[in-house]
Amino acid sequence: LARDANRYLDAQAPWHQVHEDMPAAGRTLYVALCALAALDVVLYPFLPFSAQRLHELLGRAGRVEDEPWQAVWPEPGTALPKPAPLFTKLDDAVAEEMTAKLGTSGGEAASPS
Repeated sequence: LARDANRYLDAQAPWHQVHEDMPAAGRTLYVALCALAALDVVLYPFLPFSAQRLHELLGRAGRVEDEPWQAVWPEPGTALPKPAPLFTKLDDAVAEEMTAKLGTSGGEAASPS
C-alpha cells in the first residue's frame, strides 16, 4: 500500500498540479492521506511505535491501539502538524556494519543454528 501510494503521488505530482489545477492537487493529497490512514491501522501490530507516530502526523489524538480496526479517513480541511519523516534513512555504512554483526553478507540469509 505504501509503495502504491508513493507511485500514485509521483504520477500525479501534486507539486505541479497545484499550479495548474488546485482542486486536483487537493484530491491527490487527500487520496494519499487516506492511504496513510489505512497504513496507520495495518502497521500497528508490526510497528506499533511507528504507527503511533503516523497517527499523530495525521492529526489524530489519543493512542492508535484505542482506535477501531478500520481506517478513519481524514476530514477535508483538517489542520495537520508539521510533517516529519516517519523513518530515518539507513546509511549504507550502518547497514554494512549491522550485516557484519549478524554474520551475513548482502542478500544471504543467516542459516539457523
